[in-house]
Amino acid sequence: MKCWNLFLLILFCGLIIACTSQEQKALEAFESLKSDFVDDLWDLNPDWALAVGNHDYDDRLTINNEVYRTNRDQFLAHYRTGLNAITADRLPQLQQIDYRLIDNYLQAQKWNRDDFRADTWNPSSYNVAGSVSRVLNGRYAPLGERLASLYNMLDLVPDYYDAAASTLEIPTKPHSELAVQQNRGTIRMLDSALRDSLSALQESDEWQGDQLWIDSFSGRIDRAIAAVEEYVDLLNDTWLKPQNGRMGDAGASAGQNIGDEGDDTRRGNGNSRFRDFRIGSDLYQQKFRFDNVSYHDADHVYREAVQRKEELHQEMMELSVQLWEKYHPGREMPDNFSRVRMVLDEIARDHVHRDSLLQAVQAQIPELEAFVTENELLTLDPEKPLVVRETPEYMRGFSIASISAPGPYDSGGDTYYNVSPIDHLSAEEAESFLREYNNYTLQILNIHEAVPGHYTQLVYSNQAPSIIKSILRNTAMIEGWAVYAEEMMLEEGYGDFQPELWLMYAKWHLRVVTNTILDYRIHNDGYRYSREEALDLLMNRAFQERAEAEGKWRRAMLSQVQLTSYFTGYSEISNLREEWKAHKGDDFDLREFHEIFLSFGSSPVKYIRELMLE
Repeated sequence: MKCWNLFLLILFCGLIIACTSQEQKALEAFESLKSDFVDDLWDLNPDWALAVGNHDYDDRLTINNEVYRTNRDQFLAHYRTGLNAITADRLPQLQQIDYRLIDNYLQAQKWNRDDFRADTWNPSSYNVAGSVSRVLNGRYAPLGERLASLYNMLDLVPDYYDAAASTLEIPTKPHSELAVQQNRGTIRMLDSALRDSLSALQESDEWQGDQLWIDSFSGRIDRAIAAVEEYVDLLNDTWLKPQNGRMGDAGASAGQNIGDEGDDTRRGNGNSRFRDFRIGSDLYQQKFRFDNVSYHDADHVYREAVQRKEELHQEMMELSVQLWEKYHPGREMPDNFSRVRMVLDEIARDHVHRDSLLQAVQAQIPELEAFVTENELLTLDPEKPLVVRETPEYMRGFSIASISAPGPYDSGGDTYYNVSPIDHLSAEEAESFLREYNNYTLQILNIHEAVPGHYTQLVYSNQAPSIIKSILRNTAMIEGWAVYAEEMMLEEGYGDFQPELWLMYAKWHLRVVTNTILDYRIHNDGYRYSREEALDLLMNRAFQERAEAEGKWRRAMLSQVQLTSYFTGYSEISNLREEWKAHKGDDFDLREFHEIFLSFGSSPVKYIRELMLE
């Protein structure tokens, strides 16, 4: 018996050594693959490298030509083979998440290439302004060095737009219109900001060049502008130019709203010169899986959103009873949605002047930072600046506010809070906009975009120990955190529990819920919402102002699945907090939960849950 026990002990130890050796080999192979993967990813996508702060490729552009597509296919095949050769279960848990992120990326890129093919129908995906602006406005190197990179980049702009024109097949009308709008902003940037920077270099002590280089640079700007103008003209002349009083053949007359393709594409009219912006159920379900990396499929999340809409309606009905006498003293109180609308209408009168929107946003950021610090909700980094600015022209037309954050390679760079100006709106349109973004909802917007929302989360993400978790960011986690932060701040006492703020929050949160419902019902075959149906949902069931509803309809035409990421991520983060609270019991600490959760970078919530709970 002793000999048998000794034999078992020796066998067990041998198995441990063998397993440890196999795990170490798997880890070494995966670390090598990750390093090569990141290097080759930037070599293939220099504009993406620049977006995450890697300035080794500042003088290049991603040109979607045959050479690029061949290199892309080789990249996907090579790393699919390499990943398949590694057994994921033998990796440490943190590395398993990186493995799954790379695996999802490779699958998604293959699907994008073979099935989704957005590069053939989305003209707005072609725009050099982002890369030019990041180099031009960066603080990582002297102006002369950055302009030297741009000198080489500008030489590639004609080839960039030639490749774009050759790749496009049948575009959608909304994406064509957005491409024209944003690329016109690109032309103005090249012709003003870039030329101004060139003049500033000549006048600086740094300048040691000659006039020939300046003249050559100016010539490259001219050729770049001509290439963008030619691309805009192509879109206008080939697809957008009105014909016989009609916008192309898509049934959009001059009186229709921008981006409304009428009913032709819904009926599959073969005479339409545009592709339908609706992608259909099959593509939608697959895109949801790749983009959100959720526990659930799109159908499940849609059903949850419909249920949450009913709950919010009930909450708003109750809050409107509480506030009725304050805003409608002595008036008979309706017992339906009219009551909610009437109270919301009165509260919405409290808003900033149209000329002070940017200043109001700037003033609120320190207040939010102070509340987070004083209530020990998160540790904020005072060394990471947040710059509130007007949204650059080449970025306008998609959302009212956004964050442009530095990547993990440039984590010390400025984060920009982009606020779109409303000086182009009529008095009536501006009033509608400001009522939507009144003094209550503006606070919630700033929580979402800035503190402790996107700005704060992305600062933490750039500090994550794995570069994979930072660059292969999960949109549902990022947007979900910002939505979670809104509710969490109010729960912790921000705004002193004012019923007005809670009612406006319920309306705001209803936007998140209806975003999911709208996106699902527009793109899935069983619904295929028209513009009128979408506006009815947004205005009559989500209490939105017309300007906001019109903007959301346009955004829903320009994106797919992204509008579902807010509710998907929010639900999963909220559920995880409750699980974590039950796990910790009396030792639960909210700041600890937040900081542990954010320490894993912008990973999918279901992966973070595995690390925190399992």
